[in-house]
Amino acid sequence: MGSVAGVEKPLTSPGTTRRRGWAAPLAVGAGVVVMAALNFWGDRFFARWDLTSDRRYSLSPSTRELLASLPDTVRVRFYLTPGLPQPYETHGRFVRDLLAEYQRAARGRWTVEQIAPDGSDDMDREFRRLHMAPDRFTQVASDQYQVREGHMGIVLRYNDKEEVLPFVKSVDTLEYELSSRVRSLIQPDKKNLFFISNHNEVSPNHIKEGPAGRLFEEFHVEPTRLSKEDPGLRPDAIFLLGPQTALSEEELDVLDHYISSGIPTVVALNRRVVFPQNFRSMAQETGLESFLEHYGVRVDRDFVMDPQCSNIAIRSANGSFLVKYFPFVWSDNLDRSHRTLSHIDVLGFPFASPLQPTIAPSSSLRWTVLARSSPESWIWPGLYNVDPPSLQKQWESDPPTGFAAAGREKDTGPFALAVMVEGSTVSFRSPRRQAPNIKLVVMGTSFFANPQVPNPDGNALFILSLAQTLTRGKHDLAIPPKSSPYRPLKPLSAPLRFLVKMAGYFGVPGIVILAGLAHWLNRRTQRDRIRHQFRPIKTSEM
Repeated sequence: MGSVAGVEKPLTSPGTTRRRGWAAPLAVGAGVVVMAALNFWGDRFFARWDLTSDRRYSLSPSTRELLASLPDTVRVRFYLTPGLPQPYETHGRFVRDLLAEYQRAARGRWTVEQIAPDGSDDMDREFRRLHMAPDRFTQVASDQYQVREGHMGIVLRYNDKEEVLPFVKSVDTLEYELSSRVRSLIQPDKKNLFFISNHNEVSPNHIKEGPAGRLFEEFHVEPTRLSKEDPGLRPDAIFLLGPQTALSEEELDVLDHYISSGIPTVVALNRRVVFPQNFRSMAQETGLESFLEHYGVRVDRDFVMDPQCSNIAIRSANGSFLVKYFPFVWSDNLDRSHRTLSHIDVLGFPFASPLQPTIAPSSSLRWTVLARSSPESWIWPGLYNVDPPSLQKQWESDPPTGFAAAGREKDTGPFALAVMVEGSTVSFRSPRRQAPNIKLVVMGTSFFANPQVPNPDGNALFILSLAQTLTRGKHDLAIPPKSSPYRPLKPLSAPLRFLVKMAGYFGVPGIVILAGLAHWLNRRTQRDRIRHQFRPIKTSEM
């Protein structure tokens, strides 16, 4: 008999082939069924996990406390036009989910009705009564540029009161918008805010548009003068934002009476006036300097400079370009344990002067820093010209990094930009009169509240939060507003910056190449194993 050279083992049997032929379609079908089921149930039931460091997308404890204490039912109507373009379609789902969270936290005293506007005459009359004008959207559909109108508004009803949010333009501050309106519905009377207007201070009318406009809905806002005449109303809080001329003796008497009587007061003091035409500054005296020092705060005269700052546009012969403007300080070094700042990421302090404590060791006054500049901030003593090109030249000729070498450590940051003083002392104007319940907030700039300066949204929200916190009684709640997240990039040295840039250029392609090489080596190893497993059997092995 002739010898058999070799016999090959079959790789698969016919039955195995048929089973594998059915496996792929069955797996695809099962995947489609599972995804359809998940989408179906996910559209009706939802669960969210808030992994942000500050629980930004969860109901705050103040909101939960407010909802748990509702004396009666709040009825909510959510008007949403179907098929809105992005991002509003996603916003609509977010609003619906947030209202559902409110409903669970209210324990039966919160009802939600979602309504799709149908364009009927009755619906149009209802929108006119509520002053809910439709918003306009532009979108490209079927290769056509279209302009359409739609609604995404919320109406809150409580007994015979009504609060309207005409259109939800942003979901970042929606919890604050809803909770503050609920509090306005259930509180019996509005608190009184006095904005002093004797000396060309920042008027509340200047901040009426924008996030701080809620002041006029939550409070009775009264522009007033410091006078011994009876104002008719007792202030629950006082704002004195940037007087531009000196206060008289009578006005200081009235202000001292308010503060020593325990009325919370916010003072923003400019030690230098800046002229925007030429960026020159001039020192000014208002009479508040020694007044504030008596109550624990000295406002220095020089400006704080900080590389963590806002950009401004500079025009030149070659065009316009953005540059860092060091006097427009942006501070994210905030005391987030304080209720007024718990949901605010960054505050702007343009042309700010640093604050120093003047509290004696034996005093019972407490000094709390609410906001500081960055550790890289500095002060150029005696600087009066804040023109951007001049600042750049000063930076090049006298960099702040040389301060320590020149024995000028005290000129480097961080510096206190906003502070709160609380406790008991004696009156400034009448030292024999006790002032047992001082509550004073001081900032070294009134440009903080100026809408003509490019400040972050957190500034207006901070004013709102201050008004809420300073006026709340024993049983009142402060609903902290939330500002947009601010995550500045950390400055890097030149070599490290080069390495990061190279990693950005070549890192991702390198990872893809390494992954492909690893996959190729794995496939090669598998082929070698299969080739060895199904190699031809020699006659000697049979």
